[in-house]
Amino acid sequence: MINWTKKRAWLAIFAWLATLAVAFIGLGKLTLNNDYKVFFSKDNPDLVAFEQIEDKYNSNDSVLVVLRPKSGDIFQPDVLQTIIELTEQGWQTPHSYRVDSVSNYQYTRAVDDELLVEDFISSDELQQQTVLADKKQYALQQPELLNRYLAADAKSTAINVLVRLSVDEQSEEVREIAQFWQDLIAQTQEQHPEIEFYLTGQVMQNDAFGEASQRDMGSLVPIALLLIILGTGIYLRSIWSSVVITLAILSSIFIALGAAGWLGIAITSPSASAPIIILTMAVADCIHFLQGFKKAQLDGKAKPEAIADAMAKHRLPIILTSLTTAVGFLSMNFSDSPPFNDLGNITAMGVFAAMLLTLYFAPALLVVLPLRRPPAHQQQWLSRPLTKLARWTIKNPALKIAAVLIFSLVIAANLVRNKIDDTLFEYFDESYAVRQANDFTYAKLTGVASIQFALRPEGGETVTSPNFLQKLDAFVTSARDTDGVYHVQSLTDIMKRLNSSLHNDDPSYYVLPQDPQLSAQTLLLYDMSLPYGLNLSNQVALDKKELRIIITAKKMSSNQLVVLESNLRKQLLEHFNATSISPGVSADIMFAHIGYRNNISMLTASVAALVLISLLIGIMLRSVRLGLISILPNILPASIAFGAWGMMVGEVGLSLSVIASMTLGIVVDDTIHLLYRYNTLRKSGYSEQEAIQSSVKHTGLAIIGTSLVLSLGFLVLACSSFKMNADMGLMTAITILIALVLDLLLVPAMLKITSAKNRPIESNEQAIGLPLG
Repeated sequence: MINWTKKRAWLAIFAWLATLAVAFIGLGKLTLNNDYKVFFSKDNPDLVAFEQIEDKYNSNDSVLVVLRPKSGDIFQPDVLQTIIELTEQGWQTPHSYRVDSVSNYQYTRAVDDELLVEDFISSDELQQQTVLADKKQYALQQPELLNRYLAADAKSTAINVLVRLSVDEQSEEVREIAQFWQDLIAQTQEQHPEIEFYLTGQVMQNDAFGEASQRDMGSLVPIALLLIILGTGIYLRSIWSSVVITLAILSSIFIALGAAGWLGIAITSPSASAPIIILTMAVADCIHFLQGFKKAQLDGKAKPEAIADAMAKHRLPIILTSLTTAVGFLSMNFSDSPPFNDLGNITAMGVFAAMLLTLYFAPALLVVLPLRRPPAHQQQWLSRPLTKLARWTIKNPALKIAAVLIFSLVIAANLVRNKIDDTLFEYFDESYAVRQANDFTYAKLTGVASIQFALRPEGGETVTSPNFLQKLDAFVTSARDTDGVYHVQSLTDIMKRLNSSLHNDDPSYYVLPQDPQLSAQTLLLYDMSLPYGLNLSNQVALDKKELRIIITAKKMSSNQLVVLESNLRKQLLEHFNATSISPGVSADIMFAHIGYRNNISMLTASVAALVLISLLIGIMLRSVRLGLISILPNILPASIAFGAWGMMVGEVGLSLSVIASMTLGIVVDDTIHLLYRYNTLRKSGYSEQEAIQSSVKHTGLAIIGTSLVLSLGFLVLACSSFKMNADMGLMTAITILIALVLDLLLVPAMLKITSAKNRPIESNEQAIGLPLG
């Protein structure tokens, strides 16, 4: 035990300052990653399949610019001129390689024996009402445009800007692209107030991930910090105690984030919640120590003796709770989603830093700060109710345990009502511009989610072979009639249009060519006539032995999207062999599948964490019985919380899949303090009843305080505008409060009923008033 002289205290403070200096250097190395692919491990099969298609046909990452005039349709001169201008300016988008819109749709017609390919709408035609009327009628008949670039009522349209993003600097590129279009649309909106503009697409959603990270770290962390400082100040009734806690939790956060910077861990939208979690966990350690310190002062001890007494009684529980909490968060490395690995690792580092700060920095500060002895009446008001609760709990303990278990199991049984489901664009609430854009786009124009398939002809055929095209056309026809499909991008539409154009736009020739050579020559002629950037490389492989089709889906959940992908695959198998069809891929499909994988992996993590935590408790308390007792109050909170969630919400997404493992390390903290206190008293010769009552009375104050502070911190996280963090915060807060009730009701009863030796309760109350901090 350190003798906390002023000299040693100042050495500890200088060591703290040196550590912070190193941490601040690491903070400068911290980066932000808003790439949606970061949610998937490198060997994720969906990601591998997705990148294989993107490598061959270029990335499908885009900015989708949606326009809707407030009156009339888009075939008005001013509106069309705006579309033409934005389409031209779209080529100036950083990292862009293709821009598609109604205006530059490659219109084909034949003049004599020559095939002409030109932009569908030019500025010279805008004042010719008859021409515009004909263009509108033609456009509404083109499956390439309808429900993708043109709404069925012709009142909405879109410009799609495809971009190539690098691997190393993607976050900066996404922000650069998003800023380009945000500035351009703001300027255009001022010039054309009669038109509504929306920005969506994968790039804008990526940028929203970065915005979510900045929002949570920039607003929720200060709010949580302020509330916790005020809450602990009121609870401990000491300004200097608030100062100690504030410096400890801020230092924990800076050290954890600095370590992340040194280790090259980037901040993502899920891991952005780490500071809030760290500050709540750091408070728990400090409260137990400061509560013990104040109790020792109330018992008449001078400041140095009070510090030593508090440290002697709380050092081992603080170490044990920190280790078990770290185990819970480190178990998140079992997650299939790397951002949750990072969240667990950053938080575990913060928890470990908080432990060291509580053991060395907090006592050092208490030595040098001008603390006064608290009034004797402070925090005694709850002692009597806690004593009565403990007495009530250990009377007929079997009955109390049965009642708690029956109630718990009835609620927990509803966890089967939870379905594993998610909706990618609903990760952001309505305060995000991209969410508003997505909602509008789904309602008025097209879908944001998509499914891609790569198809390979067999038997030496190419994609222009009539046999292959006929089978593809049969699939496209059935796919367009499938519930949930907005649009299908397919080469067959181009081939039909070309065949009609080469026959003087005769509608009867809007069919696939039957001659293999004519089919191949027609496609070659068309491809060579296309302007730079608008060729068919995004649909057809260079060797003409594979092509890509893209199905745009209507608004649906992840489960519904998986069902749609399965239905479409079954339709493909009616026409093609399985070896000719790639898996259905897209960012939305990847997010749809990750929830299932993560729940399975985190179930394994929860079991492993539970076993390890119970072993740690048993070993450090040197009691198999206490290790086993800790299991039930650690399992039940998350089970009850998920049961309640099943009754209220019924949907578990990616973020909630890590809750069981994460909260396991948190809720065990109060159980440890209670069991440690009880174990110490029993070894000192006190009876079972005396030990239980004194443990509940004296640790109950700190347990209630830490649980309320922890739940308050996570409830702040529940206010996040990012659904992953909000759900995680709310569920964790619910779990912590449930654990508090179980610790005060179930643990004392379990201690009583499992005790081998019991002495009757003594008539005096000396044991209940033991001067233990």
